[in-house]
Amino acid sequence: MNVAIELPKEIANSLGPDEDLSRIALEAVAAQGYRNRKLSHAEVQRLLGFNSHWETDAFLKQAGAHRDYTEADLERDIEISQQIK
Repeated sequence: MNVAIELPKEIANSLGPDEDLSRIALEAVAAQGYRNRKLSHAEVQRLLGFNSHWETDAFLKQAGAHRDYTEADLERDIEISQQIK
């Protein structure tokens, strides 16, 4: 799906070169979708074309879209790490 938005020229110029605006908008949608729990980590990775989980994590951290990490997630990770030993 293609989405088009119109920006006043002076605002577009402030945001960056034309070729970067599409990427800026795409990254904003991905970060907000993740914050709103509409997109999963894997969907963000696919949407932005990242090659690794770590690259996606770095993007989300920079965008201030931190992962939900619950106490249940911690307990599960501890169990798994103990099984690996």
